[in-house]
Amino acid sequence: MGANVINTIAEWAAPFIQKEVLDQGRTGVRILSNLCTERMALSSFKIPVKAMSWKGAAGEQVVSKIIEAQ
Repeated sequence: MGANVINTIAEWAAPFIQKEVLDQGRTGVRILSNLCTERMALSSFKIPVKAMSWKGAAGEQVVSKIIEAQ
């Protein structure tokens, strides 16, 4: 499988890539994706934005990052 190893490497390498290659801006999502357009699931739910806070980031910041990652 190896996805965890790839994700760990991506997280570790992101700051170096950002510094050396991007020169400006920031790195976004740093995960391996198994994009499969043939197997899709749809769900609907509501979570208050304030409840989305995580690791010291405000809920608004977390929601913004989730939307950006789509």
